[in-house]
Amino acid sequence: MEDNNIEILFAKRIMKLMEEAYEIIMNYNSDSYQHRKFEILKDLSSLTVEVLKKEDIRNKMKEVAESSKVNGDNIEDKFKTFRMIRNVINHFPLFDSWDEIYVSSDLLNWNNSSSDQIKSYFQKEKEFSYRIYLNENGQWVEKKVINIRTPKLGKYNKIYLKDILTLDDALWTFGTIDYYLQFLGLQIETRYLVSI
Repeated sequence: MEDNNIEILFAKRIMKLMEEAYEIIMNYNSDSYQHRKFEILKDLSSLTVEVLKKEDIRNKMKEVAESSKVNGDNIEDKFKTFRMIRNVINHFPLFDSWDEIYVSSDLLNWNNSSSDQIKSYFQKEKEFSYRIYLNENGQWVEKKVINIRTPKLGKYNKIYLKDILTLDDALWTFGTIDYYLQFLGLQIETRYLVSI
């Protein structure tokens, strides 16, 4: 991949935010950091939208996802979950906390141009799980299993994201982009690598 200073700046910022998120999740009473974790998630959403606008990065990430030895399970569901969270946060910046975020038919119909992916995520009820790995001293160690049950979005119901996954699980899910950027050489050294 061509060495591009702007891409490296985005990658380093994403890495820095993910390291802060991991530090909070793994070492502190996570509930007392809810506001900061939500701010990190919003920042990550904005940054990843910009990074993924670059077609060469998107294509390289897809190649890595298809060939990674530590992908775990449900690669497609991980990406769909990542995209759904990112799209809700970026296209509907109406919420002050994770616990407030919801989707509804009314909300999604208000902004049709950016709602198709979110609607498809809630098209039918489904259950799935995926695993998160961290690289510790050269060994991939399973750190988290994220279990998700998505209800079907009806005409009149609201689906709160907190009822599908926790804020911590959302941050773990965003770690997938951090991992790919590092794998693609946009970050030289880091403490954590998250697999998708």
